[in-house]
Amino acid sequence: MRKLFVVVLMLVASPAFAQTWRTSVLQTRFVNTVSVSNSATTDQVRLSGTMAALVQIQQPTDPCTPVNPCRSVPVRIIYVAEATGVGQSTGRTYRAVGASTVNGTLSMPGTFAWQVGLRFVPPSPIVPPDPIVPPSPIALMATTNVSSQGTATAVSLPPSGLVSWWQAEGNALDALAQNNGTLGEVLDFVPGRVGQAFSFAEHGYVQAGPSSSLQPANVTAMAWVRHLGSPGQDNYILAQGGNACIAASYALYTGAQNLTFYVYDGGTFWSSPDAGPAVWDGNWHLVAGTYDGQSVRLYVDGAEIGSGSPTNVPIAYALPYQQFNIGAYRGDCQLRFNGDIDEVKIFNRALSGAEVQSIFSATP
Repeated sequence: MRKLFVVVLMLVASPAFAQTWRTSVLQTRFVNTVSVSNSATTDQVRLSGTMAALVQIQQPTDPCTPVNPCRSVPVRIIYVAEATGVGQSTGRTYRAVGASTVNGTLSMPGTFAWQVGLRFVPPSPIVPPDPIVPPSPIALMATTNVSSQGTATAVSLPPSGLVSWWQAEGNALDALAQNNGTLGEVLDFVPGRVGQAFSFAEHGYVQAGPSSSLQPANVTAMAWVRHLGSPGQDNYILAQGGNACIAASYALYTGAQNLTFYVYDGGTFWSSPDAGPAVWDGNWHLVAGTYDGQSVRLYVDGAEIGSGSPTNVPIAYALPYQQFNIGAYRGDCQLRFNGDIDEVKIFNRALSGAEVQSIFSATP
């Protein structure tokens, strides 16, 4: 992989190109569990590998700041990646490689999301009576953070299962283009944990859906949050759906003025341990709630709060109100948030503690 990346770098980083584009060379290791289909067999494979990326960003003529980001700045990424893994059910050894060029635009400063395509190559033993059919290719989501100076500062591959990602870069768009939102009422944007952030003062909200992709059986709901002092009781960071003024299907909210995550089975909501008041110290904190069908858990800055609350209830999604909201609960009552929210992500599975920690550590 190193030789291939050197060749790519030599081909692209010409003096003429460098006059108007800024080039960064980044490398990262990644671990991702993927579902691999081979003939009639489906295998879960924990891939571990390395990706090198040459990131080229066109330099705007005007300065970019977190308050006034430069929008639609062209970006080009040339990457090579290699990973290996062992199937959990078959014991087969898999090797996957990928190389491609990705083009797009971003708001700078901000985060650019893109796909890393990998195809499987030998060794991946064919076990009779399987026909000689290679495993299907896979695509992993990757991100690169870009500073206000137009420099790519980090590249990473989030854990698999990412459904939607609202970056709050002056709009309510989903970086994955799956569940683009709309801005309800007036809300502000302020310098965020990465780029810009939504700023709520108990008014405004972001609405997306309804969408079945935001209604998984198991779920992780994640966001960066900030407020000095308690935002107040029953302030909602995010909420999927709503039943009257009772509960959402799942939500991150302040509960008794601190922070908890809950899931709702249509009759009772089951809450994680409470994070306590320290999360509201005026600094940015990554908060994540997970439900794996066995426990409701809460993480702050990658560390689990307590040891989870056991339950195996199914999440109720057939509620009267179906939309997904950031900064508010909007069933029959309006329960708003007082503070700043950035980088909201929904996964269609419960991330492990190590995966939550990796996202926290990867954010500059």
